[in-house]
Amino acid sequence: TVDRLGTAPMQPLLDAVESLRDVRDLAAFLGEFDQIGGSGAFGFYVDVDGKNSERCLVNLTQGGLGLPDRDYYLEPGQEMERIRSAYRTHLTNVLMVAGMANAAASATRIYDHERQIATAHWTRTASADVAKANNHWARADFDKKAPGIDWAELFDAAGLTSPPTFVVWQPDAIVGIAKLVGSQPLATWREYLALRAIERRRGVLPKAFV
Repeated sequence: TVDRLGTAPMQPLLDAVESLRDVRDLAAFLGEFDQIGGSGAFGFYVDVDGKNSERCLVNLTQGGLGLPDRDYYLEPGQEMERIRSAYRTHLTNVLMVAGMANAAASATRIYDHERQIATAHWTRTASADVAKANNHWARADFDKKAPGIDWAELFDAAGLTSPPTFVVWQPDAIVGIAKLVGSQPLATWREYLALRAIERRRGVLPKAFV
């Protein structure tokens, strides 16, 4: 059945990506994408407040990478270069199987986009420092502290309009990614999110994708 259906299961997501026309559309898609398990730029989860164990808060984290963490994009060395080369080949192959035009050029732009996201990310070591990462931001803080993205659209699409306070786990990364939302060409975001949409549906795609 999977092979018979072909790429049809991912087409609604690809259509949604192609329909993005401005930063507001992009913000709304990123919020909605997270709710179906995608990783477009940020991650959300609910956990006990590290400063008040009697309440739970929404945590906002860095996201958006295809490789495990920032070091895979930025750390020098022969082994990391081998992994990066293999990953770029993987991106090209996935886009080719999906029938995307100019797959190799798109894969290069997607990789470069992810590398810019990685540059904003915290390291694993820094992210594990709970005292450093447990930062409380009021909802009203986001537009001022992390400009570039329409936070109202993102939170609304993610179903997060009511929380007055969030835990921002890697604030520098959130600021950097938000800036990329406002500065990277929308066409690059569409290519990148099309790849992420394919990855999100890979469990119900034909054998060629496997």
